[in-house]
Amino acid sequence: MKKQNSSEKLGFLLQKIMKVLHAQGRKVLTEENLTFPQYYALSLLIKKGFLKMSDLKEKLFITGAGATGIADHLVKKGLAQRQRSTDDRRVVNIRITDKGAKIIERALRQRRDYLASVLKKIEPDKKDLLIKGVEIFASVLEEDI
Repeated sequence: MKKQNSSEKLGFLLQKIMKVLHAQGRKVLTEENLTFPQYYALSLLIKKGFLKMSDLKEKLFITGAGATGIADHLVKKGLAQRQRSTDDRRVVNIRITDKGAKIIERALRQRRDYLASVLKKIEPDKKDLLIKGVEIFASVLEEDI
């Protein structure tokens, strides 16, 4: 059996972690009948307050038609609302509603609670080491963005 190098091992471990976190996150999405792109759009909106539709498509890495479809579903569910820009009537903004914000807050709370329950199983010194390692890795990754 071939020994894995560091990048292979890290890739495998990250894949395992993402699989578990994705399964945990699916609970709220399933309950709310949301797709992951719809959830991600809401999570962007809760951070920014509102986005131009053109910015939403860029941040989601999708076409304008795809962003329109996501926005249509969110508006129909009462999770977001469209608003014309007061500066330029051609520009359409999308804003999260209170109902949409509550869903995102619940999803974040569930993720935080799940991670806290997992971290309780790790010895304090190893937990600190884990967090420091992930901070370093995230910092290096952000340099590439």
